[in-house]
Amino acid sequence: MKEPTYTDHHQIRGTELVVYKRKRSSVYQARLKVDGVKGYIVKTTGKKSLDDAIEQAEILWEDYRYRVRHNLDERVSVRRACVTKALTRAFLRNTLSDTF
Repeated sequence: MKEPTYTDHHQIRGTELVVYKRKRSSVYQARLKVDGVKGYIVKTTGKKSLDDAIEQAEILWEDYRYRVRHNLDERVSVRRACVTKALTRAFLRNTLSDTF
């Protein structure tokens, strides 16, 4: 039987949110299942502590759910999308104010 490639596996929200460590890693990974996204999303939490990893995984899960609800590309960070939106608004505001 093949040995699993991960250890210290914890289900946070059933199969929707799972944190685990890879065999040769000291930091936790998050595996997310988000309605509207095909398959799983796997991201590092960057955390060595289980409590910190769970907190970071919850943030990631909410972030991806937000992206899907607002039709944002799930590969682009919400923070980056918000900055782009703000810059676009500022550009349009300046452009429109120059024309009147």
